[in-house]
Amino acid sequence: MGTREVIVSGEGEPLLHPRLFDILASLKKREMTIQLFTNGTLIDETMAAALLSSGVDTLKVSLWAGDPDEYRRCYPGVDPDNFEKTKQGIAAVTRLKTEQHAGRMQVIMTGPLNRYNFRGMEGRIALACELGCDGVAFAPYKHWSGEFAEAQLSPDDITALTRDLLVQKRRLETAGLSHNIDDLLLQYRLGEDSWNTMPCYAGWYAARIRADGEVMPCCRCYLPLGNLEASSFNEIWNGTAYRHFRTAAIRRPGLAAMQGACACQWCLWAVNNHHTHRLVTRLVPGAGRRWSGNRYAYERSALPGES
Repeated sequence: MGTREVIVSGEGEPLLHPRLFDILASLKKREMTIQLFTNGTLIDETMAAALLSSGVDTLKVSLWAGDPDEYRRCYPGVDPDNFEKTKQGIAAVTRLKTEQHAGRMQVIMTGPLNRYNFRGMEGRIALACELGCDGVAFAPYKHWSGEFAEAQLSPDDITALTRDLLVQKRRLETAGLSHNIDDLLLQYRLGEDSWNTMPCYAGWYAARIRADGEVMPCCRCYLPLGNLEASSFNEIWNGTAYRHFRTAAIRRPGLAAMQGACACQWCLWAVNNHHTHRLVTRLVPGAGRRWSGNRYAYERSALPGES
């Protein structure tokens, strides 16, 4: 169906999956680009060698801290020794990559920015350099259902952060590390509730497939659109439930009605949606006005599972 990229992540740790490397081999056989997310604590020399041999294009290691104190603040209740385990895991991959001259796989240190770590970006960048990473990636912090809400940034924090991001961008480029700061600055400019100001187009370019075969629109949306145990992906992608989701998500009332099932704050696809919406409004006269609802009214399309 023309899929080009697969992101392998977990509701937990992907390296625990007993058939992970069979999955990766199947994807590479079909010439997919693969991103793999991990917390790095399970990576030893053997795992590092397996990952380098798997054909993974981008290994994204989640590490929210640049030093042990920051780690304890960002990971309450977690064994603080995991900070060293993650560092050792990253170092094992980058060391073996250098020894094998295996330059294809990019190793990226990633993590959200919250009130406990946003002032420590310089330390995380220094750690990424020390460990031999190819780049860093940051994201807005999102709390879930109010849990750890105290870690979210205030508007003043975000203002200070956006100024610092420009400084860190120059530091990263001087160090030769890749980064996503331009997209991150755009995401902060779009704001936490960007879903309320522009349509969601994720239903046209992405899908989330859980390990049990359940297909959902994205990893923040829990609307079931089909299951691979019962239907092919082609049938699900072109099916009634997916079409209803797409229709609902490009209208403000429809997207608002899904907020009980979709956690759209700090949307993962905000930057993609922004670029797509700009293109749509250029190609489709009046599309922006129709979304805003200032001049046109729409009936909300039925959502999956509704009569």
